[in-house]
Amino acid sequence: MKRSLFFKHISDYPDDRETGWSEELQGVTHDDMHWFITQKNRVWKIPVGVDLNGTINEADPDRGILTAPIPAALSEDYDHLGDLDYYQGFLFVGVEGGNRTALVACFNAATLDYIDNAPLPQQGNHAPWCAVNPSDGLLYSSPFDNVTTLFAYKFSIVFERLNLSLHNTVNLK
Repeated sequence: MKRSLFFKHISDYPDDRETGWSEELQGVTHDDMHWFITQKNRVWKIPVGVDLNGTINEADPDRGILTAPIPAALSEDYDHLGDLDYYQGFLFVGVEGGNRTALVACFNAATLDYIDNAPLPQQGNHAPWCAVNPSDGLLYSSPFDNVTTLFAYKFSIVFERLNLSLHNTVNLK
């Protein structure tokens, strides 16, 4: 028996608010218990039970709200976090800055501690998004403008080192 998915629209909530986490919003992902949000220069972890329409301007560990800026190891050369994805306890975030080669940064999802980064030379200086496909375990990304190709990368995290290599490309039609 084939099962269909139905989605119920429950209004535009939160709507028309300027919360601390929403300014320069770049991306949103989640696990079973938390929302993970990137702004241009910050990543957030907010429990799903917290009202996102409320005022959230800073970390509030008592409520489980954590936040971290662009890691110091990157902040001298990079100033833009892109869209992110959660996969197996890690956050993967596209990172850009000026004319520098774009990166993927990896964070521990539990603590928001920065782990490591890996360059994306095929993408020049743009990494506006990245996502891990749980079916094949590959990390996908692309540059920003006139995208005709997606890049698929193999990755591993060993001894707090992010290893990334181009696996294949996917041409878009």
